[in-house]
Amino acid sequence: DAAVGIAALAEVARNRPLRRVYIAAAFTVIAHFGAFTFIEAFLRDMPGVTAPMIAVLLFAFGAAGILGNVLTGIFIDRFMRPAIALGLVVMAVALAVLGRGGAQLDLAALVVLLVAWGMAFAVLMVGLQAAVLRTAGTAAMPASAIYTAVFNTAGGAGAVLGAAVLGEAGLSGLMLSAGGVAVLALLVLVSGRRPGA
Repeated sequence: DAAVGIAALAEVARNRPLRRVYIAAAFTVIAHFGAFTFIEAFLRDMPGVTAPMIAVLLFAFGAAGILGNVLTGIFIDRFMRPAIALGLVVMAVALAVLGRGGAQLDLAALVVLLVAWGMAFAVLMVGLQAAVLRTAGTAAMPASAIYTAVFNTAGGAGAVLGAAVLGEAGLSGLMLSAGGVAVLALLVLVSGRRPGA
């Protein structure tokens, strides 16, 4: 029953708690796609990682995302804010350790970090979408339209910015930078009212 059209979108855009969720989502997606766009190149540079192993590692990342979706679906109603915060912390730490550890990481550590990142991003995608819906209330439809636009724009921006950082700072610097952007997302969310409250 939500209103649609330009007026409805403008009303949603004036909603300060929703704007906070959108900004946090943008930083989250920029961080993820800034790093993940170049994950194959990063893994290829890791000592002892062969081309077939890269496929297995990326499969583990995706499988962790499925598990993250399932777990978030179970707990999101009661623990939305902690789930989003924990997801951002885990993603930021995983990216930072990948960036700092680089070639010193062994295969087991690499698997753990990729699984943690994959699960965290899945938690964040479910959690941030839930935050939009809960915060928007009856304006869920136009709010979701804006969220979709933010997500897609941020995904493209993340890949472009990631390429720029890669050219200046290399793969390790890219991972570290992506982790820093994830921290910005966390700071945005904790700077005001909790999303959906």
